[in-house]
Amino acid sequence: ELNFWESDANVNNALNNVYNRLYNSQQYFYNEALSDNAVNRAGVGAGVIASGNFTPTLQSFRDDWDYFYTGIKAANIFLDNVDKNLTLEPALKERMKAEVQFVRAFHYFRLMNWWGDVPLIKTDLTPDEAKTIERTPRAEVLQFILEELDAAASVLPANTQYAAADRGRITKGAAKALK
Repeated sequence: ELNFWESDANVNNALNNVYNRLYNSQQYFYNEALSDNAVNRAGVGAGVIASGNFTPTLQSFRDDWDYFYTGIKAANIFLDNVDKNLTLEPALKERMKAEVQFVRAFHYFRLMNWWGDVPLIKTDLTPDEAKTIERTPRAEVLQFILEELDAAASVLPANTQYAAADRGRITKGAAKALK
């Protein structure tokens, strides 16, 4: 860990790890089962939520919190450490940070839409710090999301400005659209 961030390849791998937590089919299809677009006959998870027969101990709630906060943790670790790399071009490093800011904002957007007041964690926490974190008012979380998206949009290129090898990365348009 002492020299992990010095390697350009490791920085790229860490960025890919952040992207990996952006979205998955479980998130998409599970949420579809909350509507009349899909049916869940098992009587658990989405079916329980859709019928209004859920409690705060529902495993899917814990899974969602784990999913989003694992993504936020990966983003915070990246943002807290990427500047330890001294070999990447500064413009590339800034673009990478902007991509990660977008992902972190997206996770908070999803959390805020589902639960309103959520813990707003902007840096990687120690285990002791994690035990004392409290929910942040929704308005403050929203302000953070908007600031992250503005910062990201000011750095990110348009989709047509990416090289072919980088197509599919987060763009200025994505940051503006989420805002």
